[in-house]
Amino acid sequence: MLIRRTSVRPPRLIVPFYTVAGIVIAAVGCAGSQGSDKAGGGASSSVLEQGLVAHWCFDSEAGVDCSKGGFDGYVVGSIQATDGIVGKAASFDGSSWIEVPSPFFLDGLCEVSLSVFMRMDDVGNGSQILGGGDFRGGTDPLSFQFYGGRFTNVGFEDITQDTRIKADWDDDTVRYGADQWYHFATTLVQADDGARLRIYLDGVLVEEVHEPGRRCVGYDITMPTQIGAIHGEQVWKGAIDELRIYHRTLSDEEVVLLAAPLPQ
Repeated sequence: MLIRRTSVRPPRLIVPFYTVAGIVIAAVGCAGSQGSDKAGGGASSSVLEQGLVAHWCFDSEAGVDCSKGGFDGYVVGSIQATDGIVGKAASFDGSSWIEVPSPFFLDGLCEVSLSVFMRMDDVGNGSQILGGGDFRGGTDPLSFQFYGGRFTNVGFEDITQDTRIKADWDDDTVRYGADQWYHFATTLVQADDGARLRIYLDGVLVEEVHEPGRRCVGYDITMPTQIGAIHGEQVWKGAIDELRIYHRTLSDEEVVLLAAPLPQ
């Protein structure tokens, strides 16, 4: 089922980012980082800051970690600012991404959550929101790929244990379209009967994958962490806003809070 939303939103000032030799410079008039107290644009910051590892809000420099957790990235190519769901968003041209110098990002974690507002200009290309990929091929500790309106290779792997939990190619349900904002979230939780990967779209649980035993994030060699790509491939074309990573499992209610700024 293709989920569509229609809304008319007032225009906002678009302030471009200029990139020179990998350094992002905001144009005059761009506000500085507001920090993670934005909390999804109205949701309770005290709740939604708990367990927050990184928060790329894209309101000033494109790669700044607004949680001040130290996971600042730098632009490879050229990324522009555009209207977002909360303030500004980063606009990706299909050949640029943000490199985060954290080669073991989330290594060893067994409870993880991701929350983001996304817009794809072309759903026909396989694109990554956040990737921690193995250039050797076949294993990707972090992968959040979208293709053809579907979730393809979304989830986590532990290369050291040869275990993974992912929503993959076997789901043919079309869930999103081009040129439309959506809120996407995924959580990894460990339970007595194994691990569960939960996927939410616009605050609604749309898919759950179960695997026996524990499923965690694990690396055996250093790998780049990239926003809008994975090892320089599957590059995002569209916009990304309010990308958040947690080292805990978000509840259904917290996912709804994070999705709340999406126009109805």
